[in-house]
Amino acid sequence: LNYELLEDMTPGTVWVTFIFDGLSADEGYRAPGTVLEDENSPHELQLALPKTIKGNHTFDINLADTLLGFYGERNYNIERAFQNGAMSSIRNLVSGGIYSLQFRCSDLFNNQEQSVIVEGIEYFRDVVTEPAIVYMPSGALFNPLVFRYMLPERAYITSLRVDITWLASVPNEPRALPDMQSPHSFEVKPYAEEEKKVITLTFGTANLFKEITNDFRPQPDVRSFVSKDTPVRSY
Repeated sequence: LNYELLEDMTPGTVWVTFIFDGLSADEGYRAPGTVLEDENSPHELQLALPKTIKGNHTFDINLADTLLGFYGERNYNIERAFQNGAMSSIRNLVSGGIYSLQFRCSDLFNNQEQSVIVEGIEYFRDVVTEPAIVYMPSGALFNPLVFRYMLPERAYITSLRVDITWLASVPNEPRALPDMQSPHSFEVKPYAEEEKKVITLTFGTANLFKEITNDFRPQPDVRSFVSKDTPVRSY
């Protein structure tokens, strides 16, 4: 949060409020079983005295727990937090929600309270992790071509894509030819995007489109092939 106060405010009158307006249409970041309403809205945060004086102020608000910092410590920039008018141990915003942010304050001369509202803020809770842990392939590609990996966190729906890109031929190999069909790109089915589960996909390099043991059946784990041609060249 970044704001500037042009004069000192009356202590206890500077508030930041998050008001739930609905759920985002972008379901990719929404946790399964997410409720349709934020029953704890509005989330009202009374700012501490040092944040009510004249000047420019910048500090972080942990939307997973508005009274704590990101490492579980107390956030002393916030004096008190109310959820739907009451103090509660549930102080998080709903991931996938759309919120309005209201900033309000009163100066030391008790002039009329002033407020600013920012609407249409989409909140998606994310924890930074490695995008994927790849176990295979490692160092070389073989036939059959095996991909084995794990996603540390839930992936955005239909976002997992594999690109096999030709870089160069094996040195001093007379059979080597450039792969003019590179890159070979495909997107996997939803079950191959499950989090915290080791997933194995197997392909025949002669035709990535087809099941490895039956050329009349499509490769079962692929949702769509982005590239037009399918062989992966040796050497």
